[in-house]
Amino acid sequence: MWTWTWQVAVAIGAAVGALGLLVRALTYRARAQRAWGDAAGRLGTAGIRFDEGLQTLGGVLDGVTVGVSVQGHGGARHTRIAATTDLPEGFSLRARTGNLAQIPEVTGDSAFDAEVALGGPRVAATAILDAALRARILEAVRLGLRVEKSEVVVLRPGVIADGAALAMIVRVVAETARRLADAHRAPRVDRLVAVATTDPLPGVRKHALRVLIDHHAEDPQARSALDRALVDADAEVRLMGASGVGPGGFEAIRRIANDTFLPANVRADALEKLVKLFPRSQAAPALTKALDDPTSAARKVAIVALGKMRHMPAMSRLVSLAARPAAEPEEQACLAQALGRIGDPTSEAALLRLLSVEDTAVRIAAAHALARLGSASAVEPLSRFSGSLLGGELNKAAADAIAKIQARLSRAGGAEGQLAMTDRDSEEGQVSLPIQDGALDLPDHPPASVRAKVPTGG
Repeated sequence: MWTWTWQVAVAIGAAVGALGLLVRALTYRARAQRAWGDAAGRLGTAGIRFDEGLQTLGGVLDGVTVGVSVQGHGGARHTRIAATTDLPEGFSLRARTGNLAQIPEVTGDSAFDAEVALGGPRVAATAILDAALRARILEAVRLGLRVEKSEVVVLRPGVIADGAALAMIVRVVAETARRLADAHRAPRVDRLVAVATTDPLPGVRKHALRVLIDHHAEDPQARSALDRALVDADAEVRLMGASGVGPGGFEAIRRIANDTFLPANVRADALEKLVKLFPRSQAAPALTKALDDPTSAARKVAIVALGKMRHMPAMSRLVSLAARPAAEPEEQACLAQALGRIGDPTSEAALLRLLSVEDTAVRIAAAHALARLGSASAVEPLSRFSGSLLGGELNKAAADAIAKIQARLSRAGGAEGQLAMTDRDSEEGQVSLPIQDGALDLPDHPPASVRAKVPTGG
């Protein structure tokens, strides 16, 4: 009897529980239906319709086709709000996830790039994403919005049962879709020029200028934007504009390169552009002046460039820099390489000082340079590092330098009229020929990799 009573009680309890769940589900559905109907009314347009039977909401809002539906089953249900739009093939965006410590610079807007991951064609994205649209997308992404396959989508867990909230999300989706489509349909160069010249963020202006240079350099509007960039308030934007206007940008780059009030990395970048974009004779004075830059970053660019040029007028200043005991090892290595490339034997003493620096990379660079121009005086200092027990790159460089110096001395004592050739870097097509004992004297930028010594007498 007690067993039967207990079983009945359990059955009744289960039935009541199930009924309660059903009532709550029906109540929630009814509330959701009222909310969706309320959302349709709040959207205030005859184009939006609520289908109570299918639990869908959709139509045209502000010229954009929008649809709201419930997908999934049970606890996995979610509300999907989506709008189709006209976008470049492959264009996508979503909230950034994963390793936020390494955020790529995509638009030049660090706050935007930190939160939004972009996919698809970068040129189109740069033209589309002006300041106003980036701000709107940032807000939308925080609501869960993403763009993929020409569709703007927000997914929210469960069934949205708040009419005001649903209407707000629908408006955000529709507005974002419309503004993206409008930006995409506008002439691309017009959009890029507007971003390059009016965006409030220098990084974005710089990025847009880079796109104009790479993809629309011959367009008159693009050329105009580059010219306007020469007077931009930001030095990096001026530098980008100057790099795209050709010879007319030289003076702007030179001023940036030698302006010690600007950040060191900007000056160094300007010096690199001088070397890359302009003739050596035009760039050399600014590079020589940069040897007096207060920062090692800019000096290193100048040292390397002048060494590759074999710019003899810079020799005395390079030797002075090599004598500074407080110089960074990387800069000292650059100095050794530059002095070796210029090839003036009067720099031997400076190279021997660098050979004594307590840094292996500096010693290796000095040994390579002495291999090119060292005299008998360099053999003994080099021999300290050429012992077979030492091993390694320094040992090899020192031994090689000693062998080349001895070979050079041997050739110098040969028959009169003999032509001695020294090794040169394959990347460089020029050398300077020192004036000593009847040696040839060529201009600062001779056309061939030749170092000649013609013995006198007879």
